[in-house]
Amino acid sequence: MTDYTYITPNPIALVIKNLGGKVIIRATDDGTTVVSLNGAHADEATVTQEGNTVTVLSPNFDWLDAGFLRKWFRSNRIDITVTAPTGSDITLQLGGGETEIVGKFGRVEARPGAGDVHMTDAAGETSVHLGAGSITVDSITAATRLVNGAGNIKVGAAGAETSLQLGTGDASIAQVSGTVYVKSGAGSVKVGAVTGDLTIDTGLGGTSVDRISNGRFTYKGTGGDIRIGVAAGTPTWTDLSTVVGRVNNALPSVGEPRPGQNHVELRVTTVSGAIELMPV
Repeated sequence: MTDYTYITPNPIALVIKNLGGKVIIRATDDGTTVVSLNGAHADEATVTQEGNTVTVLSPNFDWLDAGFLRKWFRSNRIDITVTAPTGSDITLQLGGGETEIVGKFGRVEARPGAGDVHMTDAAGETSVHLGAGSITVDSITAATRLVNGAGNIKVGAAGAETSLQLGTGDASIAQVSGTVYVKSGAGSVKVGAVTGDLTIDTGLGGTSVDRISNGRFTYKGTGGDIRIGVAAGTPTWTDLSTVVGRVNNALPSVGEPRPGQNHVELRVTTVSGAIELMPV
């Protein structure tokens, strides 16, 4: 194992370019940045500090292509562990391997080719573009964009402007209190509790919203059923349309909302699939 330690009393800009291997980044408040490299060729990596920027560059990174990556990754992966000040900005260019970001950082831009990505907090502007694998973010409190070509996206609490885009794979969000947009080519979309604004645009796959108690929900689908639960007694305006499929609206009429009362607006359009609304 090769270690590098830098005195960094303030947040830094951390840049990591790694062909393959596990990357773990943890936030710390001890005024230092520590980089640990593990692998057969760890001593060939370049680690530098220039002003406020700490850069980790794996050997031969600029040779990145599909064939070279497969050969290199099998025997030359480098696992990287970094502790950096809370609020630091992170830029990642990664070939393949698991990525874990723990703690509250500033701006995060990550572009892994393949592998699983887990963030505990998207506390600064965040962008993750993944080729294949899974993306998990526990909490979102700043503008966030998550893109996955092939694989799932899972979000705990989305409390800020959030965009999820999937080619193939399932999307799930436990809580929506911000403004959230989900676009999926093929796969299911599951949402828990909604108190913000939610838009879903999906190709093939079923969609469910467990409970919406306030806000706007707009849905556009090509093929697949959609089920929506609305908090009992909540005034709800609906615009429902399906070309091929049935509509089952079991919501009772409760009249117009009083000034300041929570209310729900539902706009649902689907080409083929059932639409079901029920009080919960």
